[in-house]
Amino acid sequence: MLLTESLIPLGWAVPFENHFNDLKLPGARPVRILREERGKYFVGWSLTETAMAEVSGKFRHEASGREAMPAVGDWVAVTSSGSSLIIHAVLPRASCLKRQAVAGKHDIEIFASNIDTVFIATSLNDEFNERRLERYLTMAWDSGAQPVVVLTKVDLRASRLSSGEPVPSAAELRTKFPDVPLLEVSAHQRQGLDTLLAQLPAGRTGVIVGSSGVGKSSLINALRQDEAIDTGGIRESDARGRHTTTSRCLHVLPGGGLLIDTPGIRELQMLEFNEGLARTFEDVESLFGTCRFTNCRHDTEPGCAIRESISKGRLGADRWESYLKLQREIAHQTKQVSPREIAEKKKRWKKVHANARVHVKVKRGEWE
Repeated sequence: MLLTESLIPLGWAVPFENHFNDLKLPGARPVRILREERGKYFVGWSLTETAMAEVSGKFRHEASGREAMPAVGDWVAVTSSGSSLIIHAVLPRASCLKRQAVAGKHDIEIFASNIDTVFIATSLNDEFNERRLERYLTMAWDSGAQPVVVLTKVDLRASRLSSGEPVPSAAELRTKFPDVPLLEVSAHQRQGLDTLLAQLPAGRTGVIVGSSGVGKSSLINALRQDEAIDTGGIRESDARGRHTTTSRCLHVLPGGGLLIDTPGIRELQMLEFNEGLARTFEDVESLFGTCRFTNCRHDTEPGCAIRESISKGRLGADRWESYLKLQREIAHQTKQVSPREIAEKKKRWKKVHANARVHVKVKRGEWE
């Protein structure tokens, strides 16, 4: 089967083609999961041809957990059964944004798969929290996609400054996270939208995550130039948002980029995000090899590079404590699974990251 042209605008590429052919399922065709709602899946094989689908009984019976079930952004193999489409397999994911499920001790919840960019939305109201941002970045880096911080509601900056309220500094955030693009946008004033759209050229997929009330739905409406998503305000008493997005959905943006919307996140539990932790806290981990003693515990030992950096103001004490807290959470989560499961996860994610690199090269025309 040749690369299907109608699938290319949805992100189809050679690696997916190869995986699909390896399945050798008679009568099957590949489609992408566009929306998931209550066990039903809205799938597409072009930008205009879509249908509903459900997983086969065999697939559901053999699925090892939520992580194995289809998620928005997945490529799946389907066959027709009368007027219905039946999902038989999920193609290997090039990248995957996930977290520890809130309900289910050892279950994993997938936000989106086969993504190129993770947009982390945080607003200029009281919702902004640098420690939470570090958690999002740790999760995003480990997904295999490029994180981008989107500072929303920048039209509120002047009023907040005039009232003496603290406002996060974009320059300071760029210094702390130099490998992460930071965009300042206002859906209300349509500020920064072109810059955000430039991050998602045709056929590239992004996912937007953040707490309720940061303006994700308003931002997507502004990008789409319509009111496809209901929006809601925030509670003035605590700046907490109200859930307006209740399901994950893939949107086609002007220019052909694809953006997956997600419900607001109230709790972000860590998984084994060791690589993501290292990328988020490069400034911290770069100091570990410079202590006087190789077995320094970074507590009271003389010549500790961490303590020296904190005392001289080069490293914030709160950032160091945040690193330790996330490290403890990740270590605790790792202990909850068996050594065999850990080895299998490492092997699988090594393949995921390799596929992600191939996927990016294909998108850029660098793959031969």
